[in-house]
Formats: sequence, C-alpha cells, structure tokens
Amino acid sequence: MEVGLRLAGYKHEREKVLEMTYKKYYVGEGFSDIVIKASKKIVVLELKAVGNVGKLEVQQLRNYMELLEAQAGALINFEQPGKNSNPDQHDLVFEVIMK
Repeated sequence: MEVGLRLAGYKHEREKVLEMTYKKYYVGEGFSDIVIKASKKIVVLELKAVGNVGKLEVQQLRNYMELLEAQAGALINFEQPGKNSNPDQHDLVFEVIMK
C-alpha cells in the first residue's frame, strides 16, 4: 500500500504516534497505521487482519481522525491467513468515514 501511495505522489506517514489524553492529562499513545496528506486534507487509514470488524475498531478510527483533525478515514480489514479454504474467494471489509 505504501509503495502505491509513494508512486502516486501522496505524502504519508506510517505508524504515526498520537498522544492520547483524558481531560488534558496524558494517558498514553496511539499508533495510526497510515496518515495521508493530500491537497490540504488528511485521510487516516487503519489496516486490520481480524475475524470481524466491530464498534471498537470503528471508534479507534474515529478517535484518530479527531486527534489529527482528519476529513476522512478508512478501515480496511484483510482476511486472516488460513481462514479461507477457497483460494479464489477473499474477504475484505472496507468502511469509509467522512466528516
């Protein structure tokens, strides 16, 4: 994915460290998978390889978008290796969130 972004000329950061706070107190760090900066807009990509994408993963993406003041985000879930016995069939969940 990063090679494609680079070839397309998009500026991006991988594993961007985000400071997490609660009521203005530092509580830890989050790591956004890929942050793309294009035409003064910020897009957050969260890449997963889990059985099911649920509310937790969607909320994580929303939190990262809020921290980065991003205009859009995408949650991409790739199938787990060995999960699918049919090599011609692939599971991919792609959810986009726009502000």
